[in-house]
Amino acid sequence: VHRVKWCRCNGTTLEDRHLQLIHAGLFPATITKPQTAFTFAVLDEFLIEALKCKTSASSFYQKLRRIKNKPFPDTLLDHYCELMRVSRIWRDLTNQRRA
Repeated sequence: VHRVKWCRCNGTTLEDRHLQLIHAGLFPATITKPQTAFTFAVLDEFLIEALKCKTSASSFYQKLRRIKNKPFPDTLLDHYCELMRVSRIWRDLTNQRRA
């Protein structure tokens, strides 16, 4: 999970912000006002762990929190709902790409 701050590239509009993130390998949690994004690698890892290892979403998210801040994982903002929404979209896009 990444908190996103950026400056706008020349010639882009505010509507293009989500596309800039996607080109950078980050999947935004929202399109209208993206402030949180997940890397494609994290979304792929979640998809694999959920399908192959039967890892629950909450367990995977707790693992992410521990990796991000080992001493104090509970001090991080909670982005579990964003992970759930984005992972569903990612799964659907992955399935469409494979079809």
